[in-house]
Amino acid sequence: MNIMSQDQLISIGEIYREHGVHGDVKVYVYNPDSQVLKKGGQLQITKENGDSFTSKILQIKPLQKWFLVSFDGIDTMEKAQSLRKASLQVESAQLSRPKKGEYYFFDLVGFEVVTPAKKILGKLKGMTHGGGQGVFILETDSGKEMLVPIVSGWICKVEKENKILVIDIPEGLEEINT
Repeated sequence: MNIMSQDQLISIGEIYREHGVHGDVKVYVYNPDSQVLKKGGQLQITKENGDSFTSKILQIKPLQKWFLVSFDGIDTMEKAQSLRKASLQVESAQLSRPKKGEYYFFDLVGFEVVTPAKKILGKLKGMTHGGGQGVFILETDSGKEMLVPIVSGWICKVEKENKILVIDIPEGLEEINT
């Protein structure tokens, strides 16, 4: 299978685990409202060890907070198990333009994250998920990692031109992370 161009790949989710004996997998999608993950769609699957391949979605259906997905060429439980924690990526051209006031996560990486009082929390360096919720990964000035749950009510403002993300985290969250 061919591999998509690395320059254009955007991570849209990850494989959680296998489901059943026929190669289906449970997928966590960073934006469950996105229409990019659909039957017949092509995406790149990158395993934890860095091995990548392109595959076609044969079937997809919602399953609680997940999606149950069948990929071309993944037809046994063993093949599906080998994909645990694999990243799913699509070419950026497959994504629709965000609406006004909405942003793709990859557009915000590298932004300085501050409180409404302008206290610097760190730089946005990544995102993960825990317990079915997205989590920002910030790198503080001291080089430590700070994890902040992505809660829409906590995001106050995005200053794209200044590369600043203003979030209002609850009291005590910063101390938990240090």
